[in-house]
Amino acid sequence: MDENTEKQLREKLGRFLNLPPEQFNETFPLNQPRIKSSAGQMILQNAIQKVFNKKIDCRNINTYGELLRRIDGQADSVSPSEAVPETPCRSVPIPQISAAALPPVFASGIDMEEIDLFPEVEDYWQEPFYREHFSGEEIAYCVSQNTPRQHFAGRWCVKEALKKCTPEFAALSFAQIQVVKLPDGRISVEIFREGIWLPVRGSFSLSHAGKYAVAQALLLPETEKQLCDAAVNVVPETKPSGCSWKFWRRK
Repeated sequence: MDENTEKQLREKLGRFLNLPPEQFNETFPLNQPRIKSSAGQMILQNAIQKVFNKKIDCRNINTYGELLRRIDGQADSVSPSEAVPETPCRSVPIPQISAAALPPVFASGIDMEEIDLFPEVEDYWQEPFYREHFSGEEIAYCVSQNTPRQHFAGRWCVKEALKKCTPEFAALSFAQIQVVKLPDGRISVEIFREGIWLPVRGSFSLSHAGKYAVAQALLLPETEKQLCDAAVNVVPETKPSGCSWKFWRRK
């Protein structure tokens, strides 16, 4: 790795961790809370991709030296199953959801993230991090708000909370989960399955205040069975790729 490239990496890490670039040396610890969160790992991965034009798996990296060796030793450490196609509404393989794996009681998940972790950019539609983890509908809603980052953070928390409910949902990528705001102010969650968005039957709540966003997902045991049996007669309308936001009516 040449000196100029490493300088760029140090500067990006410095901005991300609010530290001077010269502080990063071989033994500098990277197992810090901002990097350990799911959002932090993805945002760091995106920052590294901008410098090296390749994705590096940022999980389980303890020091700056380990990060440098991982960058030098791997052309692309993100497995094909974790890679996300470019367009928000995409047909990608979804793991089969087994009705036999139903939890005996309620399944629940909760997540909290720092809002400042999410990149503040001039054009959220063009930023790879947002394009890869949020649907067009989600981006349209968030950019229509006065503080887009807190709304992105809230939706990230909802997705992470759902993934924490069961292994089947944990296997989904963030792009395969969509948070929709309903006309009455509540939110619903959908997963992209067999070419359409299907609603997840459960209760979801998100909130943001100050520096943090938080969300909770609560599912009934039969939620996975309903999805497995494809017994949902609700088909989302075709959603345009434009930048306007509207509430979507289901037939």
